[in-house]
Amino acid sequence: MHDPAAIEELKRRQMTLADVMLYSARNDMVAREWVNGFSLTRRGADLLHAYGGGCGGVTGAFIDLLASEPDTFVVKKHGPDVAGMTMRKAQEVRDGLRDIAAFDQECIDAGINPGSIADIIIASLYIALGEGWAWDC
Repeated sequence: MHDPAAIEELKRRQMTLADVMLYSARNDMVAREWVNGFSLTRRGADLLHAYGGGCGGVTGAFIDLLASEPDTFVVKKHGPDVAGMTMRKAQEVRDGLRDIAAFDQECIDAGINPGSIADIIIASLYIALGEGWAWDC
């Protein structure tokens, strides 16, 4: 938060970080993780273990999560229709119907950055590494 007025309002209302996350969870999947016990992060860690170590595991887990959840950062930047289309294209990649490099380039060209899923993958990596998952590139 870079808005001093917002910070003062939160203080005035005596809102905690948990309060802010609960309020934000409806529209922000990272905030949702804070209030639901990090279930998507857990799923991401499990996917990393299932896909195996290294870059392929990270890519597989990322695509799998993106295929199952509309990224709320994409929703905020481009709207729910673009987020839904991005999710459907990720499903096609996961199912072998679309080339991952072409999908990546389409996202880059359109300025689509599934940043919320990326944040969750980072947290998933932390969990998986603590459980013995290996980064073997």
